[in-house]
Amino acid sequence: MRSWLEAEEAGKAVGFNLIMSYDMATTSPVNGPWYHRLSKFRYIHYLDQYIVTTLAFLRIIPRSFYEVHTMLFNVAHSLA
Repeated sequence: MRSWLEAEEAGKAVGFNLIMSYDMATTSPVNGPWYHRLSKFRYIHYLDQYIVTTLAFLRIIPRSFYEVHTMLFNVAHSLA
């Protein structure tokens, strides 16, 4: 994985002209930092986890779906 500065340099090296540059991961004009949205709606994450748990318990969705969803749920909370 390259930093955004390294990506800029690579673009310049192959002949692109840089007109404007900013790191969208940390300076998004809409959401702010990329992780902001993960922490902003935390109550929705818990509601979603409850729904998925219930559907898996009732065998409406496969167990593997529940396991992947739970892993992503935990990752989102760790990142935020």
